[in-house]
Amino acid sequence: MLYVGLDHSLTAFGIAAVPTGWGNDFRRVRRATLGTKPGASVVHRRASLARDLIQWLTWAAASEGLPMTSVRVFAEGGIFMRGKSETIRSQERLVGVLEHELDVCIGIELEQIEQRHARTVFMGSALSGGRGAGDAAQELLLAVLPDPDAWFEAELDAFIVANAALCDAGEAFVSVAPEAA
Repeated sequence: MLYVGLDHSLTAFGIAAVPTGWGNDFRRVRRATLGTKPGASVVHRRASLARDLIQWLTWAAASEGLPMTSVRVFAEGGIFMRGKSETIRSQERLVGVLEHELDVCIGIELEQIEQRHARTVFMGSALSGGRGAGDAAQELLLAVLPDPDAWFEAELDAFIVANAALCDAGEAFVSVAPEAA
């Protein structure tokens, strides 16, 4: 099984794919950052990201020797940021396009992981809510990565989504939560 987390936006679309049996070896995590250039039609940008994601997922599954039926894809949901309604609306529209294209083109259902849940799994309930929680999660993840300079910001967020999916499935996952120590 391949658990794929998405950090979805039009300009920095992060993907992190973690195979079962990864044993918390970050070298086994496949990741990418996709993007589109502002100025083009937003509809075409969404379609382009969906097409690129499908190609990437097909490659990642093949690289692991897995059929597409062994790929689960998760987007971060439950996002709320005061004063950011346009950004959130744009992300939700992108998710709609991704849901449709993943289903029609490769038969994969896009699942959601609530943002707060993903952060709580990774860094515990005390740190997962409130202002700055996303930045804190990224800083904590960078501290445990063997090659932090090789990761882009959107890939960090995508990994945290995939990590929560791994936890929910009973697979090996990463937690820096004080209660996990």
